[in-house]
Amino acid sequence: MTKNLCLLAGIITLLWTSALSSPASAVTLESTFDAGLEGWTGSTGGDLAFVSTGGNPGGFLQQTDTDLSDMFVMAPASFLGDKSAFLNGTLSFDARQVGGNAEKYAAFGFVTLFNGGNAISADIAGANAPSNDWTTFSVNLNAAGFETTPEAVAAVLSNVTMIMITLESQIGVAETTGMDNFRMVSVPEPATLGIAGLGVCGVALMRRKRG
Repeated sequence: MTKNLCLLAGIITLLWTSALSSPASAVTLESTFDAGLEGWTGSTGGDLAFVSTGGNPGGFLQQTDTDLSDMFVMAPASFLGDKSAFLNGTLSFDARQVGGNAEKYAAFGFVTLFNGGNAISADIAGANAPSNDWTTFSVNLNAAGFETTPEAVAAVLSNVTMIMITLESQIGVAETTGMDNFRMVSVPEPATLGIAGLGVCGVALMRRKRG
């Protein structure tokens, strides 16, 4: 009986080793805007449009400034709800300046995730962004990325009610901004089969000695 259990443990360990040799898969939520706006909505400060070519690659989301208020976009329902699995993962999007040549606006690229009245925010684009070329901006979904406490990040990710991205990129009513490839990517789950297999064998050996 003990030999059979240890043989089983050996098989499990072999499977575990094989799993470690291949990269674990992460969960990815994304909007590529290749066929439309995919449920994204915009603020009253900007006109939202789908552009079928010129993205990174394919189509992209475009927002044109219409007044002096900040323009921003909001993610659809697929990015909302319990997103605890994405803790310590990444959030990213591509952006470029489609039109306008006024002074850059520092709030561009400000990302805010809400859970009702609670929110976490990060400025992930930096100064003088975006450029005329597609650039990827990314932030880690953890306390360091959002400069807050681990508890605050976990609380918001447990029930995301809104994700807002500021696309206002120039001062004044002057610009058109493009966004593409919005993604949330989780951290792959660690393999545990090998540990379980060794445990089975260890318990069996202990029982044999006691017997």
